[in-house]
Amino acid sequence: MIRQPSHKKSVLRSFAKQSSGVQRQGRLHRRAWMNASGLFAGLFLLLLWGGVTLYRHPQRVYLHGITMGMGYTVTAYGPRGMARHRVEKSVLDTFATVDRTLSTYRADSELSKWNASRSFDLIHVSSVLFDILTLSQQLYVVSEGAWDGTAKPLFEAWGFSGLGMVKHVPTSQNIQLALAHVGFYRLNLISPNLVQKRDSLVSVSLESVAPGYAVDLVAKQLEHLGYLNYSVEVGGQVKVKGKQVNGKLWRVEMGEGTFFELTDKAIATSGKDRSFVSNGKRYSHVLNPRTGFPIVNGMSHVTVLADSCALACGLNTALMVLGPQEGQILLKRFPHTRAVFTLN
Repeated sequence: MIRQPSHKKSVLRSFAKQSSGVQRQGRLHRRAWMNASGLFAGLFLLLLWGGVTLYRHPQRVYLHGITMGMGYTVTAYGPRGMARHRVEKSVLDTFATVDRTLSTYRADSELSKWNASRSFDLIHVSSVLFDILTLSQQLYVVSEGAWDGTAKPLFEAWGFSGLGMVKHVPTSQNIQLALAHVGFYRLNLISPNLVQKRDSLVSVSLESVAPGYAVDLVAKQLEHLGYLNYSVEVGGQVKVKGKQVNGKLWRVEMGEGTFFELTDKAIATSGKDRSFVSNGKRYSHVLNPRTGFPIVNGMSHVTVLADSCALACGLNTALMVLGPQEGQILLKRFPHTRAVFTLN
């Protein structure tokens, strides 16, 4: 029998003790890891339950009032974690900015002051005004003048512009005098935010696109704040996203008992609801800015669905002037846009 040296035995015993200690530490680490995993799993389930609760019971924001002389309504649903007053303030601030920038009913608005100027100088304007003027210029070009934001002199000649004005048929001479200052080419837009008049008497009226532009700005602000289910309406022009709290699509009324069920779309309508009669003849309030006379193409109204509410507003005015045949040609320029034409 061969005996192991004593020093080898002590080494083996030491190794065995170290192995046993490592095993015990391993069991402790595994137990700690399992406890931590259980804690993380519990926290995850708690957060998941909280998220489901927020989703099922979102916070509702509802606002209504007046902007640019028109009524507005905002209904939105978003996370409960955000203070409601912060959302409401953001929406109201946006409407206030648009009103003091674009309203032609306010003599102190930025647009009214620009219209009153007779200077040919380059004038620095706000980003809001420059943005909507850029969109207006694009609409003018693409519609070949069927939409024209400088047609204000024509509306004044017919008594369609401003409160208290009497609608009447102007003389051909007065129409020609008004046409002498109509045409968006009379403006020079230079980025960033510089505008120049090429005609000192040119003036801009954006009532047909300003409501939709305000809708788009408020919608963008709501999305920035996490409100991804909303309906924003200004002057009857609407943009919706997501669904109602009951899971149904948004139901939008566009007049004369016509309803649309929509999501993730803007909708706007234009028609002859403000026509007038003179000497037994009915005249539409929709003017053809290229001729200076009301439309006579048999159009009753047009409803446009588009991604942008400002675009929908501008197009429905242009389509009223163009009519169905020419209007369909214009619509081909906008693949995500469709329109419903209604004749008298």
